[in-house]
Amino acid sequence: MKCLVFAALLVTACGGSQEPAAAKPKPLMFDRWSPAQASSYDVFVAAEGSVVLMANRISRDDGATWAALDPRVGTLGRVAIQGTTVLLYAPQLGLARWELATDQITAVADAPAFAGERPGGAIR
Repeated sequence: MKCLVFAALLVTACGGSQEPAAAKPKPLMFDRWSPAQASSYDVFVAAEGSVVLMANRISRDDGATWAALDPRVGTLGRVAIQGTTVLLYAPQLGLARWELATDQITAVADAPAFAGERPGGAIR
């Protein structure tokens, strides 16, 4: 009997069968292991100075704010930036000049033949 009482006292003193209160799980925090990748909706086209051109948007302040491209431009493909002027090819306009300071877009008259779309046939 003394053994049984001693065992009961020992179990009570040590905590026995009582399980500790479940601790609230900590949320997992993942570290980025690579830079953000461009998607099919956000493709880098060109950059110079603080101007960054993506396929469908433009930033004039190093990517801090973004604006949609002018609908006449469509989706950018071939682009060259020279200071505040963007030279581009737009299917609706052909070869065009875009003045970033005034947002004026003008078609370039007498554009050379290589500035247009290439024919769909194979090179022979």
